[in-house]
Amino acid sequence: MCRSIALRFSIITAMTIRGEIMPAQPEGQDAKYSKKIVPISIGYERRTGPDFVESLVAHNVTALVDVRESAFSRKVDFRKNRLRQLLDEKGIEYFHVRSAGNPFRKTAVSLEECLKKYKKFVAKEANLNRIRGDLLPVFESHVRVAFLCYERESEDCHRTPLIKSLGFENPTVVVE
Repeated sequence: MCRSIALRFSIITAMTIRGEIMPAQPEGQDAKYSKKIVPISIGYERRTGPDFVESLVAHNVTALVDVRESAFSRKVDFRKNRLRQLLDEKGIEYFHVRSAGNPFRKTAVSLEECLKKYKKFVAKEANLNRIRGDLLPVFESHVRVAFLCYERESEDCHRTPLIKSLGFENPTVVVE
């Protein structure tokens, strides 16, 4: 158990500032692979489910990371199970990473306050390491990864500070 935790921590800390993932290997073994993750930021505001999924296909996305605290929506196609079904039909894997959700969304007075609080939240090493740990299965098996939340404009959403805090400089932003 302890060795497993230590290995997981060393893999998490192997992430670099340019978004490169180099898995930590037990001593004496070379890394089996390294790859550059291509983060894509996308919101579903004013979209239909099929239109949204086709946009992911057009951007060659292989994994969708749902970074909403709760994977529920008033729009049926964007509820967790229905969204997973739509993605499965196109060969896109779905991951809900609740730890990356914005806990200040409901309590902040303004968008600016909400994003400011979230930036502080992801600046705490414990919070960021937890998110990294939850993202590890995604980054181990996918390169083109979309981060999903509601807001159409990435700058109005916690996706931007999240993606930047993970070390990605210039994510692809999809607004169609």
